Amino acid sequence: MSSKSFFVSCALALGAVSTVVGCSTAASELAPVASSDDALTSVMDLSELEQTLNLTKDSKDPNGNWYRGDDKLKAGPCYQKLMAGADSASYELRRYGEGAAFFKKQGAGVASGSDRPILCLDVDAWYDDGTTKGVNQTLEVSGIELDAVLRYRIGRPTGGDGAAGTFYSEYQYGDVTTHGGYCPEGWDAAKPEGLSTYCFGRIQAPGMNQGDGGLQVLVYQYANKHAVSSNRYSMSSDPVGRFVRMEGDYENQILHFEKIDAKLTTKVSKSVNDPSGDILTLLSKDGAVLAKCDRTSVSTNENDFFKVECTGL
Repeated sequence: MSSKSFFVSCALALGAVSTVVGCSTAASELAPVASSDDALTSVMDLSELEQTLNLTKDSKDPNGNWYRGDDKLKAGPCYQKLMAGADSASYELRRYGEGAAFFKKQGAGVASGSDRPILCLDVDAWYDDGTTKGVNQTLEVSGIELDAVLRYRIGRPTGGDGAAGTFYSEYQYGDVTTHGGYCPEGWDAAKPEGLSTYCFGRIQAPGMNQGDGGLQVLVYQYANKHAVSSNRYSMSSDPVGRFVRMEGDYENQILHFEKIDAKLTTKVSKSVNDPSGDILTLLSKDGAVLAKCDRTSVSTNENDFFKVECTGL
């Protein structure tokens, strides 16, 4: 479990966003981490994220040792994943008693402004594996899952489970599913190919009943596009907002967010010359089309995937 990569990272802040005090860390807290263009949760949202995940800033004992020691820190999947960056001096981390957050130093190149993104979170969790004691593990939260923590209010990661090629990343108030057999190496929800595979299952959250994963990926890509172009990654500048409610079913649905709506229309196959698929549309609150993707199912001897044509991304 500790090596499980929880696809996560995005932006969100409650109505009033709290500015993080003391984001610059001591030299002993610095860690080399790799660059990422798909992180949307900002350091401006760090206070809320800490509260949501019940993270408390780590401190040192009377002997000068961190209570969550270096061995624990360095064993974390985010630390392991991001330590190989050649530009390590451009990055820093904040240590918690329950994990660590990684992000760029302010002013250290691309995506390093005052509203810069959190790249990855290591979060310690107790996992019920069916034994008396259970398992203590450190989980990675990054990519679309980090976005979901705040955007869909799914809370703290609690563990995970897998069956028949599907992995369930479990959270306090929901889960995120992925289909490993359909995930090409390096799959990233923020990239265009994030919509062309069956890799991502869906985010299950309060108020969500079989929400469509493709629609959720499109929402993430739209938010990411605006964050990258503006170099602002917090909810105060986010064009989507938080999830509010869902209407419809798994075939035809609308996901309502604070600032936009996301609509799924399923295309049912009528013949071999008319393949199935879906139409994913993002709409402003006055009904204007912001982004639209037409996905057609394609099946080959080697794999199943979607042919995708998008506008607005």
